Amino acid sequence: MEYPALVAGKTGRFAVHFTNLGDFKAVTGGRVTVELLGNGSTDRFVADPQKGPGIFGVNVTPRVAGNYSMTVHLESPAVSD
Repeated sequence: MEYPALVAGKTGRFAVHFTNLGDFKAVTGGRVTVELLGNGSTDRFVADPQKGPGIFGVNVTPRVAGNYSMTVHLESPAVSD
């Protein structure tokens, strides 16, 4: 996963890559969500439609400055994590 330093009110583009370790092939299809948990709330950002095997692009815009925990969720026919 690659992403820039996040700044409140500005959009950072995430590049998230998933490989199925069962067969070592890129994950195709599915839904990726990035969550920022902090400051008493959870913000969710859903990936754009997949452009290439295994690669998902997500625009993340934190609303306010602060300390956050980040989680990334994958739901696909082949694998969920």
